[in-house]
Amino acid sequence: MSLKAVGGEINSQVLNDNFSYLESSKMNHHGLKEFDMANAQQVYLYDLNLGIGTVNQTISVDENVNEIYATQAYTFSGDKEESFVISRLTLNGNLLDSMTVRFGGHGTTIGLERVGGTMYIWSNMLKVDSNGNQVTQYLTRYPYRGGTEININSSSVEKFTEFPNSKIYMSPFTDSKNGLIAFRHTNTTSGSPVSYVEVRKLSDVKARIENVLYRYDYPSSMNNQVIQGMCLDGNNLYLTFGQVANDFTLYQIDVSKKQIVDVFQNPVGKSGTNSYEEDFGEPEGLFLYTDPYTGYKTLLCVVVTDATGRRRQKLFAFSSNVGVDKFIGYAAERTQNIKLTRDDGKCHRITSTGVTALKDLRVPGLYYAATNEADALSDFPSSRKGLAGWWITVSGKDTDSGVYQELTRNSRATPERIFRTVGSDGAVSDWILISGTVIV
Repeated sequence: MSLKAVGGEINSQVLNDNFSYLESSKMNHHGLKEFDMANAQQVYLYDLNLGIGTVNQTISVDENVNEIYATQAYTFSGDKEESFVISRLTLNGNLLDSMTVRFGGHGTTIGLERVGGTMYIWSNMLKVDSNGNQVTQYLTRYPYRGGTEININSSSVEKFTEFPNSKIYMSPFTDSKNGLIAFRHTNTTSGSPVSYVEVRKLSDVKARIENVLYRYDYPSSMNNQVIQGMCLDGNNLYLTFGQVANDFTLYQIDVSKKQIVDVFQNPVGKSGTNSYEEDFGEPEGLFLYTDPYTGYKTLLCVVVTDATGRRRQKLFAFSSNVGVDKFIGYAAERTQNIKLTRDDGKCHRITSTGVTALKDLRVPGLYYAATNEADALSDFPSSRKGLAGWWITVSGKDTDSGVYQELTRNSRATPERIFRTVGSDGAVSDWILISGTVIV
């Protein structure tokens, strides 16, 4: 529809019609920006480079500054209670710095609150006695300071609600753009967990005003599952369950109506071979990201894979709109644009490069030359011509674009390695034989 006029003039009825249309179009366009779980698809984005090697617990994004905050549980040698590490990352997953919260508990969730140039963290923290045993726990708020370690007694820590019973605890998480903070409360005194989520205004909590906006009690079906990720977007609460990623279940809940809106139940985070590295896959951090400029919403989820000591913290997006394109762009930035091998894993053939002298081969990669192909290179070591095929390695470049080249003889009876350096101007060193001793 286009704006219309009668007799060259716009009358009041036409104006009303046009304004109604524009408002309707605006609402429809806004709907396209919302996260639609029923039509969302999972997309692998990239790995998060976290501060330590343990499993991720939660993620939260400072949407205005484009930084990710992620937690990992950590237990110091000799400690009886857990601590956790907060890593601050760029939005494309690169580590900036990290902070340790000593006796902070598991780091299940944290909340973010930016005040001017300072980021404040909301989290649970434990108080321990001289023997390292838990005495009580608190909801706390403290400034994020990379490269530091804090505990409940640090001067920067502000304590709020106390939770003296170790079997009744809470985990805070925030929806900063809407000024909200949520608390997952869990009671295990009966032996089985019973949980509910409260939503409050962040300003009320800071003012120590008791005012619960919404409360959602887990049904028994949820209490019987392993909770993993939690995040809030206005009235929409998102929860993920599943001890392993094969049992992944995602709920969207309208906390104002206390109703489950949608459920996604499907394995998440598998590789292209339909498996998990080292047969380990666990869903963890969850955050509903809203682009501060476009308003597009994307649900981010971390799936941890691979063996202990070399965990991969893989960031996935559940997307139903073009908002995910922003993250796909970040993923492209991290792509290795120089292919070290062919797509089938085999070396590049030396004949495909077009070089007639090895000194001109300065693109990093793994190459292979058959005997006759090696013989045809003008600067191939003359004493090694006519012997065998050779693997040719070209290193990454130095600050002046110089490289080193290494030749490995393809022979089980007489293998050998030879190397030299090649400057950016093409000047070369002598070929040097790497001598070795047979080992068993």
